[in-house]
Amino acid sequence: MKKYFYILSYPRSRSTWFSHFFRTNLSMCFHEALSGNNENAFNEQMVPWSERYNFVGSADTNPISLGRIKGRISGPMVMVLRPEEDVRKSLHRVFDPHPSFNNEEWEAYIYNMVDMYSIALEWYRLHEPELLIIDFKDLEDEQTLQQIWRHCVPVEVLPWSYIREMNNTRITVKRRQGLANGIETSLKYMDQDIDFFKKAHIDNYDRDKFKADFWREPDPEEDQKLKLVKSPKKREYMGSRNKAVLAH
Repeated sequence: MKKYFYILSYPRSRSTWFSHFFRTNLSMCFHEALSGNNENAFNEQMVPWSERYNFVGSADTNPISLGRIKGRISGPMVMVLRPEEDVRKSLHRVFDPHPSFNNEEWEAYIYNMVDMYSIALEWYRLHEPELLIIDFKDLEDEQTLQQIWRHCVPVEVLPWSYIREMNNTRITVKRRQGLANGIETSLKYMDQDIDFFKKAHIDNYDRDKFKADFWREPDPEEDQKLKLVKSPKKREYMGSRNKAVLAH
């Protein structure tokens, strides 16, 4: 029986809610434990909790970062899919723009970010062996939530009263600067300035190039060579399934 499970989705698709839903006497679930830039996040965050809980999971909204995690042990995954345009509208509504972006740049950045996520999610949809795909609009259905629970924690049926109570719980975003703060974290980690970031994610964004990189088969020798090369070039993307992408 698999100990680790994963909830993967676009932003604004109940990931925070799921991290609370799976905090029970049997399971612990983090929020965005495997998103971000820490390649050792699995061993540092999830593994230590496996001694206290039978099942440990993370609900993440960054499928690009998830692909960079070292040592991730496979397990059941639930993918929540939501129409991309709805995701973009929700991001615009909930988060304030980064102060260095004008309106047109901010709109383009969000559009491209969601597009990158769609490419990554499609890869997981075709390659994850234990994947349950759920439509965002079906999350209000109690039977669907029980199905999700049983997919990740296949040893016990949740009380319907618990599902009903949790489904009536609404979690709101208080940090309207959350998306802008994420950009600042990325700038620091990638050793970039804001103009370089804009060029990479707006002006020079190439959907076909990003997809080709994310979907390529792993090449350990090539990845090792990349690590050994000291290049003055800054990395263009947050990362991919296998390696960082260098800007041209």
